[in-house]
Formats: sequence, C-alpha cells, structure tokens
Amino acid sequence: MSSHFKTIGVHDRAKAVKTLTDYSETTYFPCKIDEVINCLLHKQMIHTIQEITDKLIHGEYGIEQLKNIATDLTKNPRRAS
Repeated sequence: MSSHFKTIGVHDRAKAVKTLTDYSETTYFPCKIDEVINCLLHKQMIHTIQEITDKLIHGEYGIEQLKNIATDLTKNPRRAS
C-alpha cells in the first residue's frame, strides 16, 4: 500500500537553512543543528497528523486502511516520502 504525505512548506525549510547558515561558523552550530532538526521533525509530525485527520474526517481513509499504512511504514519507513 502506498501512502504519499506532503512535506512541510518551503518557508519552514528555508528558515531552517537560514538559521544553520547564521550559526555555521560559531560554537553554537552543533546545538543549532539539533534544535533545527527537532523543530522540523516536530512540524512534519504535526503536519502529517493533520493530513491523516482530514482524510479520516472526510472519509478518504478508513481505520483499516490507516492501520495498513501504519504497518507498512513501520516495515519500510522510506515509503512515507
């Protein structure tokens, strides 16, 4: 079963790149990498949950289909992209 979820917007990704660029030559860079990655992962998680919720509410996904997608993604996480 194939599932295609959208990624977070360009604005969020550009902001992350700008933050990393701003700190690239400082001692805070490793900390900023961690902070930026955590922020992007959190935003992507929220974005995906909102997509799934909308699909459930509008009847595009049923519970069994959602279970199959979750099972498929745990077996092969690269298919989410």
